[in-house]
Amino acid sequence: MSIFFLLIFQCVGKSAGVVTTTRVTHATPAASYSHTPDRNWESDSLIPLAERACTDIASQLIYNNSDINVIMGGGRASFYGNEYVDEHADADNATRYFRRADGKNLIQGPGLCSAEARTRDLWATERGHYQLSYLSPQCCEEDECLFNQDNMMYEKQRDTTKEPSLAEMTAKAIQILKKNEKGFFLLVEGGRIDHGHHTSQASLALHDVVAFADAVEKATQLTSSSDTLIVVTADHSHTLAFSGYASRGNDILGINMVNKGMRLSGDGMPYTTLLYGNGPGYSLRRQNLTEVDTSKSRRGHGFIGSGSSEGILGLWD
Repeated sequence: MSIFFLLIFQCVGKSAGVVTTTRVTHATPAASYSHTPDRNWESDSLIPLAERACTDIASQLIYNNSDINVIMGGGRASFYGNEYVDEHADADNATRYFRRADGKNLIQGPGLCSAEARTRDLWATERGHYQLSYLSPQCCEEDECLFNQDNMMYEKQRDTTKEPSLAEMTAKAIQILKKNEKGFFLLVEGGRIDHGHHTSQASLALHDVVAFADAVEKATQLTSSSDTLIVVTADHSHTLAFSGYASRGNDILGINMVNKGMRLSGDGMPYTTLLYGNGPGYSLRRQNLTEVDTSKSRRGHGFIGSGSSEGILGLWD
């Protein structure tokens, strides 16, 4: 989607929003509001010194985002420098790579509502679960809500006390955008489906597919087919393959079984129903999976490893 496409809706008075489980400065969301010669220039620190006359993607979102009414996702680290202390930092995320070199703190600038900077305004707690339904009306209306320093968590690993689901974000975005009587455009990306397949982690990817399907279902519930067009697509594919004629009912994440017996490949070892044609496993010696319960593992145990793309949902009202 080009920025011109989004502007078409703005020019006729419609509201616009972007929801993603990736960093809001990542490829698909960034394409809706920024121009850049390199998709990796999410923060100024990622731009080569000789090219820093160009404006990084995070800065474009803050200073040139009048065309977007709502944006939700991850990626806080691209909006502050090394001196900033993120009180809700995730120790597992190496986000110093994204932090700003110019020392600017865009978190405290106009138009940014971060999960860590305005926690009390952003969330209200009910039975230990953070509810987007209680989102402060002052936040996320022509604001950006960033729920993680890096990408948001995979659905299978998501801490429901810290991050909303894709369906919850989609619902809140629609509730805000539909206030405009002239209608709206909303881009919803299940971007971590792609990430799971890139790392050959079929279980993570497939759980995010289900989360994306939930978001589509929520969108259909909150809109009417009489005046809203919903388009569901993917921007590219991967090399995830189904193989081996497994018996009906066989665990999709499990060993390929035929009539309760393991199906063996030419090397005499069993293999999973889901296989990857490239990815991080290409250089590894193939593991004997005879005693491995692959259905309980995060990683897909194929020959070699990367798989099916992110889901993208476009709503026109």
